[in-house]
Amino acid sequence: LVTLTSPEAARVFLRAWGRSSPLPIPLVCVGKGTSSVVQSAGMSVAFEPSLANAETLAAELPLNMGPRVLYPASDKAKDTLEHGLAARGFTVERLNTYTTRAVQQPTPEMLTLMRRTDVATFGSPSAVKAWMSHAAKHPVAACIGGTSRDAALAANFPHIYSPSKPGIAGWADATLAAVRALNSFSSSTCL
Repeated sequence: LVTLTSPEAARVFLRAWGRSSPLPIPLVCVGKGTSSVVQSAGMSVAFEPSLANAETLAAELPLNMGPRVLYPASDKAKDTLEHGLAARGFTVERLNTYTTRAVQQPTPEMLTLMRRTDVATFGSPSAVKAWMSHAAKHPVAACIGGTSRDAALAANFPHIYSPSKPGIAGWADATLAAVRALNSFSSSTCL
């Protein structure tokens, strides 16, 4: 059993697999975005939890799919999935297969855009951290899900929008809500 918890983890894993033939073991994906990467490569998804996050995946993964789990992930990924699965009797082998890092030297144009941004969208906690390392401004935040929302809260963003069900569609809705809220903030200050 292989668990994939992000589209990037899926891309890295599938590149390493390097074959167009199906895997001889089941692939489990955290959500629709990750599943779409797997399915685009011609592979099938054996399980997807009801909510796209590590907590739900750990709680809902059927026991008959275990007990051994290979978990290729970012070296920045929290250990939520590992501990949740271990608590249910799974044996998890984590492989840190990639990392993310912030832009080290943003261009002056990038910094200007960041200062002028009214709504920032965040697809991961590391994206929030990257923003904060280069910008003092805390625009309205639209987050893909709970872990990004928690990072934005910890970074003291005053207005944060995130879906109750993580994923691309919910993120788009959260972004739209953030823009609408920004427009209402603006119209309430313009008399």
